[in-house]
Amino acid sequence: MRKAELVFAPAVAAAMLVRRCLLVVGRTCAAAVAVASFAGSALAGGEITGMTSVRPFSWTGFYIGGQIGYGRGESDWTTPLTNYAFSWDSRGFFGGGHIGYNRRWDAIVVGLQAEINGTNIDGNGFDPRFGGFTFTDDVRWFGSVDARIGVLAHPGTLIYLIGGYAFADIRHTIGGPSPAISAPVARFSETYSGWDFGGGVEHAFSPHMTARIEYRYYDFGDASFPQTGGVFPHTHEFTMQTVRAGLSYKF
Repeated sequence: MRKAELVFAPAVAAAMLVRRCLLVVGRTCAAAVAVASFAGSALAGGEITGMTSVRPFSWTGFYIGGQIGYGRGESDWTTPLTNYAFSWDSRGFFGGGHIGYNRRWDAIVVGLQAEINGTNIDGNGFDPRFGGFTFTDDVRWFGSVDARIGVLAHPGTLIYLIGGYAFADIRHTIGGPSPAISAPVARFSETYSGWDFGGGVEHAFSPHMTARIEYRYYDFGDASFPQTGGVFPHTHEFTMQTVRAGLSYKF
């Protein structure tokens, strides 16, 4: 009898060990199933205790932001009485703010936007004809009220066109040794108005923030100026191309 016990004792010990292992594995699996079941029901309910869910970006609504950029302009001076004309370039940087509203329909986003910019865009030119004339221009500020329309290339990426009414405060001067100029420099200032058109790409990188890059062309039209001293009546026209980057906060 003692020999039989010695023979079967290792088998009994092994069976008990296997039973304990099965009990541990079973309890672990049951706990895992319970956790998975809780997580699934919490996700279905829309929230998890101790965790924050990320709200998706919505293109519909108001936004406000700022932009910086570079502009290159061209001034055209024309004196109709003498059929005189001269052009020169200007360049510089600008920065400002914008505010707007978007509305989304499926993959289409439309909106309105207004902006204002301060600048250091200026330039000068020299015409050696008729004894020599020196011209300068200076864009003090410019802005626009625009419509935007775009298509979503991705739920968070908008490719858009923009255009509308544009305006600017521009100063220009003429000077030179010619006897026709009664003063060394004649200065002129006017608020110009015209139109702008361009396009860009805007990307949402958080539920409230977007970044954009954009190209815009401006035609501020021309302004007429009466005779000043020895300077005959003339017109001055200004056009400009800009590139910019901007950030917007979506409410």
